[in-house]
Amino acid sequence: MPRPKGLPKTGGRQKGGVDKIKREAILAAQGITPLDYMLGIIRNEQEDKTVRLDAAKAAAPTSMLDFFILNTRALPRSP
Repeated sequence: MPRPKGLPKTGGRQKGGVDKIKREAILAAQGITPLDYMLGIIRNEQEDKTVRLDAAKAAAPTSMLDFFILNTRALPRSP
């Protein structure tokens, strides 16, 4: 059912809010990728351990995939 005229819009995203794609674009423009950001959190020993572990869990699939791709290309193929 449509809103009656004169009633302000409620809910939804705040005007000017930063969404995920825009945030990643801003970080990439600064030379920081999301993976670099997470690795920085992991390496920061002053950060809380739970935050560091959560960052490690989030970064693991990406970094392990890169590791796997790089290492499988270097292996000789079996006949």
